[in-house]
Amino acid sequence: MFLGSVRPEAWGDMSTTHEDVTLGPAESVPDGPARLMEIAARSADQLVADARADAEHIKAVARAEADQILASARNEAEQVLVAVEGSRARIREDTARLRQARWARHEHVSEHLPAWITEVEATEAG
Repeated sequence: MFLGSVRPEAWGDMSTTHEDVTLGPAESVPDGPARLMEIAARSADQLVADARADAEHIKAVARAEADQILASARNEAEQVLVAVEGSRARIREDTARLRQARWARHEHVSEHLPAWITEVEATEAG
């Protein structure tokens, strides 16, 4: 006899164990189908437990990978900040050097301007 020969009403809720199935006094289920239902229920329970364990493992691996990615991103961000600070320092040095050069040219022109004006005026007069 196979499980299909037992009336579906005797199967009960397929997600439950054999003990949850209640049969009336006139209904007697041979040991074979009842045993198959018990095995099926245990198999289902084991599959659910395995799926939960797999899900927990996947979540743990995903969390570890996320932590690793986050640490890597933070490390790269720190490297970028160091590079930016270096660039800022070079820009400040270049700006200071250019200002100094401009100031020196301005001073040079200021010192020689009266003499140049006198030269130009003498050339125009002459």
